[in-house]
Amino acid sequence: MGKVKKGSMASRKAARVNPTGVVEAEEADTVQPTSEMSILQKLASPSLEERHCSCLSLANIVLDEESATRLLEEDLVRKIGPLLVDPDRSVREAAAGALRNLSLCQNEKACEQMIAADVMTPVIALFVQAFGELKEPGASDATAAAAVAVAGSAVEAKDKAFAADRLSSCVEQTLHLLLNLIEASPVAVEVFNREGLLSSVIECVQPSQFSDAVVSAAAQCLGTVSENNPAAANIILSTPALIQHLTSLATSLAPTEANAHLQAMLACTLSNLVPNSSSDVQLSLLPIVFSVTAHALQIDGNTGISRVSASLVGMNEENQEESSDIKLLKSVLSAQQTVLEIMTNLCSIEDGGDDEDEEWEDAGDADADMEDEEVADDPEDATQSVASNGITSSIVVKHLSSALSEHQLLAKVAEKCEGVPSHLVQMLACSEAGRTVLGRCERVQCRALTTLQALSSALPVEAIGTADTLLKLWTMVFNAANQPGVSSGLLEALTGTLRSTAVLLKKTQSCVPVEHVHALCQACMVASNAQDVKINVLATLTVLGGILLAQPGQLDTLTVMAKCFVDSASHATSVRAVSEALDGVFDVFADGGEVGDAAVAASGMLASLRQLAPKLKTQLRQGPRSVGRDYPVLQSAHLNLVRFLKYMAKKSKGAA
Repeated sequence: MGKVKKGSMASRKAARVNPTGVVEAEEADTVQPTSEMSILQKLASPSLEERHCSCLSLANIVLDEESATRLLEEDLVRKIGPLLVDPDRSVREAAAGALRNLSLCQNEKACEQMIAADVMTPVIALFVQAFGELKEPGASDATAAAAVAVAGSAVEAKDKAFAADRLSSCVEQTLHLLLNLIEASPVAVEVFNREGLLSSVIECVQPSQFSDAVVSAAAQCLGTVSENNPAAANIILSTPALIQHLTSLATSLAPTEANAHLQAMLACTLSNLVPNSSSDVQLSLLPIVFSVTAHALQIDGNTGISRVSASLVGMNEENQEESSDIKLLKSVLSAQQTVLEIMTNLCSIEDGGDDEDEEWEDAGDADADMEDEEVADDPEDATQSVASNGITSSIVVKHLSSALSEHQLLAKVAEKCEGVPSHLVQMLACSEAGRTVLGRCERVQCRALTTLQALSSALPVEAIGTADTLLKLWTMVFNAANQPGVSSGLLEALTGTLRSTAVLLKKTQSCVPVEHVHALCQACMVASNAQDVKINVLATLTVLGGILLAQPGQLDTLTVMAKCFVDSASHATSVRAVSEALDGVFDVFADGGEVGDAAVAASGMLASLRQLAPKLKTQLRQGPRSVGRDYPVLQSAHLNLVRFLKYMAKKSKGAA
């Protein structure tokens, strides 16, 4: 639980702004297939204008998934790829923009076709050529070009300024296209490494020399290509000038809203170097990463949201997306999402099951019908620390603990878990641009919750906080989960955090309010809740049940919990939810002492479970096809249920 895969194309595509276009994206829906074919044909036109306009049109058309699919079937990639090296710069830029948009579409075949068509070759050629020109003195400085008006004509100065902008845009488009291809294909990463582009991309990350758009695109590309890429990481680590450039830039930039995204991407790259570096280098990199993280999370998103809400009032819908306030807020939210992912990936420890053997799980007590059946191990049921990736776990824990104290990181992360206040939600929900911002805010909230789970797994409870701190954290997350209109994805993250917080509370022998336990039991019975949400709630109740057993006067609550477990096991449509509910039965009530046995009797648990056992056995006889991948889970659940019933029967006879 808690691991974030930064290479997820779906999440990154959702966060990016459409790069090019001379018409609105909605207009792409009105383009007919016959028009699309005509546009494709003009890609090979001898007319520069027709080639250029065709690329611009395609940049908008491919934003529509159906249109993109049709064009891919018509071999769009092979037809537009050669234009990346067209003699005219405007055509090259437009072709890069069209392919960039295509690489962002939800059709997984898009990037596959680009790689298969060897589009990396012209993309790299375009980047090398365009960046080579951009590095020439004065080429990237539109202001300097405009100053030519002093010595020459104003028309000539304007032309040079325009040419500088277009050259910079061409480099930006190419970097974004490279980023998307690298993110989607290991083959693209291999080509990138082989062609030695890393130093050039790092060279682009110079705010004093290149435009913000180029620097941002290069930083994002660098953050992606350095992930799980030892070859790239080793080049940086073995080249003092490169590592010095990245670290000095990350630490020298002022911690402002405008710089937050660039700093976050630099921190992302530095964190990607950690698994491949020596302990001495780790000791130098981690403080920088956590310092940048603290600065990014320090920014009050609600202040920016209030500013955006005010700026949207009376603004034309077409101008809202171009609002500087909205662009800045999106940049800040993207930075916060990135640093939260960095924290999670550095400190996350995968969930592991409880491997303690219970007395009632003695193999000799297994049902005869199950003797020849193997219970497959769940591949996820293993604890895997960050040390498995080459990172020295003790170093990460040390700096995490220090950062929590020095930068109040836990409080900052918890603050992002609260979400947007309801009055601001209402204001933003009135416009399309506002709803887009709300979507980004929810992604940050989900990442913050995932980070809390990772912190809970990686650090000792003392580093997280006292019992009072944990109870406040629990209450905050519980209240957020009970707000109306919470999406299923956010609810899954919230309930997952309740689960990890309950584990910490158990270590401090602290219990949550009884009414919260009853509310969680009721949540298991809500049909509309997703199965993953129910699984999280059931796992949380299992932990809380262990706490309640040690508390006096909890028979009624434990009885409600017992009924909840049995009802969930009997009526859940997911095999994993059935298994989780039964695990709750086993963990809480197998050896629950007098109060546990009393709750079992009061709830009528055993009678219900005896009725459930043959139903599970019938499912097993239908074979793996009946439940697919979850068949081993079903095997394990049935086997353990049989053992539990035998154990409880034996215990009852012993008591008599």
